[in-house]
Amino acid sequence: MALIAGPHHLFDTAPKRVAPGLYQGAMGWDETVEAAQSGVFDVVVLCAHDVSMPTLPPGVLGVYLPLMDAPEMPAAAWPSIWRTVRLVRDAVVGGRQRVLIACAMGLNRSSLIMGLVLRSMRVGGNEAVQMIKDARGPSALSNLYFRRLIERSSVRPRPRRANPA
Repeated sequence: MALIAGPHHLFDTAPKRVAPGLYQGAMGWDETVEAAQSGVFDVVVLCAHDVSMPTLPPGVLGVYLPLMDAPEMPAAAWPSIWRTVRLVRDAVVGGRQRVLIACAMGLNRSSLIMGLVLRSMRVGGNEAVQMIKDARGPSALSNLYFRRLIERSSVRPRPRRANPA
């Protein structure tokens, strides 16, 4: 475990468990890259435009969601965000798969996706924020726009239905 001091915070670079099957990390650091490449996770979501997806082992699904840590989210990003939230939620329901959600520092963009996944699993907004902060540290969700989206979201993504033949 490495603790890195940034300009405004101290954060742990290793992936941390937020909820059963859900882990959050900082893909800009070796510990998270090594965890992603180890085969421990079934799905790896990278939600950072400024970090490359590492090579993953066979059988691990990689999802690249190039988000920016900004005070607003472009409308064009939301369809991909919701698809990713549904995919992650469906992967972990019933304890079937382990998912790593990461961004460069594991503090904001990954927290947004993690929070929306938790909300889609009927976790309350304040509770979702606290779960993320407990796992990633007090600097998680320093982007207040992302934090408010999680706290106020009434997200309930529905599973995909098979089209009748």
